[in-house]
Amino acid sequence: MLSIVKSMALQGLEGYLISVQVNISSGIPCWEVVGLPDACVKESKERVRISIHNSGFEIRSRKIIVNLAPAMKRKEGTGLDLPIAIGVLKSVGVINNCDFEDTIFIGELSLDGKINKINGVLPICVEALKLGIKKVVLPIDNVRRSKYYTRIRINCRGKFKRCCWCTKWRKKKKRY
Repeated sequence: MLSIVKSMALQGLEGYLISVQVNISSGIPCWEVVGLPDACVKESKERVRISIHNSGFEIRSRKIIVNLAPAMKRKEGTGLDLPIAIGVLKSVGVINNCDFEDTIFIGELSLDGKINKINGVLPICVEALKLGIKKVVLPIDNVRRSKYYTRIRINCRGKFKRCCWCTKWRKKKKRY
């Protein structure tokens, strides 16, 4: 099943929108990240997989393809961990009935499920507002920087399991 989650990254001091497209299907189990990712983004698959598991969710071995569009721009850093994880859970049906059309997700995941601080939050929020984004979900450690930008709804989270305010998380460990 295909899911699409929005995120942003910086090129210099300007932010640009990234469409994180996650497709999970049957086939030989693998996890590929395409769309011109750097080494940090390619390594995200391990952080995301372990963070999902340590947050109480278990994803069966399947073919997982993550496309980061636009493919012509190089994606750098660890801020795409959170949107990739949200996309994976959305693809397997853990997150459903949520409208993320005007929301972007930014954050690095640690192995225990904590969402770590990222750099460049203020220029990302400025560019998000220009693009019509109304909500930004980011690490709680970035709240001091983002509170100066009041024209956009900021939702700060410390743990991956609690990062989506509109989702009813399942309490039991269940295989998807």
